[in-house]
Amino acid sequence: MFTDYYTFLEIDQQVLVFKVGDTDVAVELKYVKKVELVEEIMPLPRSPAGVEGIIRIDEEPYPMLRLEHLLGLQGEESEYTIVVLLNAIESVYALHLPGLPLVIERVDGEEVKCNIPKEWILSYVSAGSSSIPVLNPTAIWNGIGVN
Repeated sequence: MFTDYYTFLEIDQQVLVFKVGDTDVAVELKYVKKVELVEEIMPLPRSPAGVEGIIRIDEEPYPMLRLEHLLGLQGEESEYTIVVLLNAIESVYALHLPGLPLVIERVDGEEVKCNIPKEWILSYVSAGSSSIPVLNPTAIWNGIGVN
């Protein structure tokens, strides 16, 4: 798993960092169920905006969201698909990652302007000289109208 270098830290002291468009964002590790390479995405007709399709991990189906599409941002395309399974209240869903994520220590940061709706942000973490918004998986799930 990605936390090998941070095994000395408690899980609530770490975040998983990745890009959404040109913006770095984070998710607290306590919400992360698994990070996985996915080979197939099954289209889902008439799905809500941002839901790209269904993926299977360990034989279980999960809806896969692309925040770039949901927010109208330009996303990077790659030859492989990496997802992070997130635990939201009463649901588990996959979030597309445009590249490899990074685990960092959680250090409180300052609020910054970004393309992410404020209601989707739990807090901010410091990453060097900048701050990164920490996403709320349940608020994102509820925000796309899937309940």
